[in-house]
Amino acid sequence: MSGTSSNDVWAVGSTGVSSLKTLIEHRTGTGWAKVTSPNPSTRGDQLLGVAALTSIDAWAVGYYATGSGHRTLIEHWNGTAWSVK
Repeated sequence: MSGTSSNDVWAVGSTGVSSLKTLIEHRTGTGWAKVTSPNPSTRGDQLLGVAALTSIDAWAVGYYATGSGHRTLIEHWNGTAWSVK
């Protein structure tokens, strides 16, 4: 988890059984909410860490599966949406 205040905290991970999908949740003053995040692979995606620099600049890192192994996954929050970088 990482946040800029008690009303702006991010948590990341994965969800799913046969194929993992990224999971990002955001805590605001009213509680936790799931936030849509990209999944570049159909074979499995997982986020392992997050760093929030400001309310419009957060980074999440992990990996995604390919037919030949795993690749680094980096996602960025711009204040509106998460995108793969």
